[in-house]
Amino acid sequence: MTTPNGQISPVRVFFLGSGRIGMPILEALHHDPRIDLVGVGSQPPKPGKRGRMTPTNLGTKAKELGFEVCECNNVNAPGFLQQLRELHIDLLVVVAFGQILRKDLLDLPPFGCLNVHASLLPKYRGASPVEAAILNGDPTSGVAFMRMEAGLDTGPVYRTYCTEITDTDTTDMLKDRLGKVAAQHAAEVIWQIVREGLPAIPQDDTLATKVGKIHTDAAALSDWNQDAVVIDRMVRAYRTRPKAFLYLYMSSRKKLFRMQVLKTVVEPHRLQPGEIPGTILPEPEDPIEQAAREKRGERRFSDEHQGIRVLCREGILKILWLCLEGQSETSGLSFLRGNTLGASDILVGWQKHLEILKAKAEQKKAEAEAARKQAESQL
Repeated sequence: MTTPNGQISPVRVFFLGSGRIGMPILEALHHDPRIDLVGVGSQPPKPGKRGRMTPTNLGTKAKELGFEVCECNNVNAPGFLQQLRELHIDLLVVVAFGQILRKDLLDLPPFGCLNVHASLLPKYRGASPVEAAILNGDPTSGVAFMRMEAGLDTGPVYRTYCTEITDTDTTDMLKDRLGKVAAQHAAEVIWQIVREGLPAIPQDDTLATKVGKIHTDAAALSDWNQDAVVIDRMVRAYRTRPKAFLYLYMSSRKKLFRMQVLKTVVEPHRLQPGEIPGTILPEPEDPIEQAAREKRGERRFSDEHQGIRVLCREGILKILWLCLEGQSETSGLSFLRGNTLGASDILVGWQKHLEILKAKAEQKKAEAEAARKQAESQL
């Protein structure tokens, strides 16, 4: 613990991480004299665009800082455990890594394994705490420095730090801010744990909530009979993965389109008698301004804040950025300039999409049967 000249030696740390939230934490530990960062491990590269193998965000950052990254297929393998033993680490730090640590690994470092979790535990234990905080409209989120144990995010907590959630935050935006908050305190917390005996406080399991992995169908915008702010949260929570989506039936093309919804805003509106949630509304325009615009020969859509306006139970959801399947991202303004939407164009949900496909298949089958019978009658 002390150097030959009597100074307290830095804490020897090995870092495991994959996601972007760990990048500022890694950099902060790398530059702090109290920490001796003896190695970095990350998930192996995965196929990216055009089949190219793409390293993790954290793996890329670690290489920029000069580390030789251990791309770990299995951190519980005997070979990796022996590697850690030979490094004589004090503590293993884990941030958004993506593998389950077994008991042999958890018990290996003298001061255990420290997880930086992106929620105020015991709230949102599990794989998607940041998305859950946005979906639920929480005013605040935070990070918890937790001693890892066999249970999923059940270990005692050393410290927690908070940050506000704004009504425009996406998951990546909030992760970046949480990463910076954790980075400001990570070295100090590690030093207090290893050199000053900072105690960890057990979680209150009665207050625990769990969040799992997010599946694609969870991002389907299919129920417009809810408040626009709720749907806007879905868009922001799923902005990176899996991306919120809907199905738009355009009567002018007689075609069903799958549309990723990338950015939205909410307009105030109270549902009036006869109005149906899910209806696509035209952009409002003052009659005097409309007459002046037409006199000048200007196009209808010229405001970058224009978009596809969808009526909800409370409020109007305006789609500002979108992406049709197989095409590039585009603004709502560009989409409206190239496509005319009217009352006969409808938004359909996931289940309704399946019903439409089934109906089309049955119609084709019926048409084929009718053609067969007609051919037989002409023989």
